[in-house]
Amino acid sequence: MDEYIVPEANRLKLANCLIEKRKELHLGLNQVSLKLNITSSLYSRLENGKLLKINPFLIQKIAKGLKLDYKELYKIIGYLKDEDFKIYEEYNHLSKNNICGNKGNINLGEIINSKLDSKESDLTDDLTDSEKEQVRTFINFLKSQKK
Repeated sequence: MDEYIVPEANRLKLANCLIEKRKELHLGLNQVSLKLNITSSLYSRLENGKLLKINPFLIQKIAKGLKLDYKELYKIIGYLKDEDFKIYEEYNHLSKNNICGNKGNINLGEIINSKLDSKESDLTDDLTDSEKEQVRTFINFLKSQKK
């Protein structure tokens, strides 16, 4: 089925990201394959953009092994769309890191609260003020459970 084939441009973007990260870690292709417990031919096909159908679980495994964010890789491949990713992108922007960096200490609750207060946020366009307050109350409840 062609509907599951990842477009070539997306495969090449993924390949470039994986190559960049592998080089950053000073690892060879075989070393990465061993680390991830996958065949070197499979990993090579990913790095060359030749793997047409990419299993999302394989991407999670690779992301974990290379210390990448699988959601960023999903976005590169096209499994997540921009609209699915808005809060997460703001988190990345605020932490001032790219996908290969370490995440900063960003308070996701603050990001959500800023979205609730924003008149231009498409995340809250259809929420009433009362509903926004319920979201804030729920966030505070979740925070209280962490203590």
